Amino acid sequence: MKKSVMILVLATIWLISNGQTGPVFQYTNPSKEELKSLALEESARGYAYRSYLADVVGKALSDTLDISSENIDWIFNHLFLEEVYFEEEEYKNSGYDPKTQKMDPSRGHEKTMFVWVLRVGSYAIPLIKGDCGNILIAKVIRIKKQSSPQRRDIDISLSPSKQDDLFKEKEIPFSPPKDLGSASREFKSSEPSNLVEVPRNKKVVNWLKVATFGGIGVGVVGTAALLYAILNKNGDNKVPSVPFVPTDPTGP
Repeated sequence: MKKSVMILVLATIWLISNGQTGPVFQYTNPSKEELKSLALEESARGYAYRSYLADVVGKALSDTLDISSENIDWIFNHLFLEEVYFEEEEYKNSGYDPKTQKMDPSRGHEKTMFVWVLRVGSYAIPLIKGDCGNILIAKVIRIKKQSSPQRRDIDISLSPSKQDDLFKEKEIPFSPPKDLGSASREFKSSEPSNLVEVPRNKKVVNWLKVATFGGIGVGVVGTAALLYAILNKNGDNKVPSVPFVPTDPTGP
């Protein structure tokens, strides 16, 4: 393992010294901060990296945004490390050529790898190779929003026939006994009543009041007859008959 890594490093150094394109980083899986630091670096490699990165993004979003080298911060703020599968020649892998001091694209091969993906709105752009920082030129992926399912209005109202059926299911059949009288008698005989019978109030005659008021009535009549006889002593001595006034034995 160590031997293969040493061979790879020596080959990369040889390519750079001979002015041929090599990886931007030596397969060290640079972080986003390291990549951004290179893009802002005031050097030939930094300038080449910065201008090339802005050019790739600007062409991908030409119909939407105007991107330049001044938008490096914005680009890195929208980068996300994701695993991406590429088919053969579906992309271009751009390394750095120290001889020309430019980024040099080459043919991409079928591979699954981690890529820093630029995500803006509904666009996804595979942009930077995760293991070495090379800039990719890949097709822009347009993410279509899934349409929400159409709302269907459900009629929950029941037709009269269905309502009748529901009420019929809830109805409890009741059939009265044929002979209500016999049923009532049987119920009374079988179920002893705990109620106490309250005697009805009978009308009581107060005979003392009757005698009192009767005596008063007789006295009044007798006094009137006597006065009449005295006032008419010179006339006909016949005492007129006084009609009998019946009195209510029960009193007023």
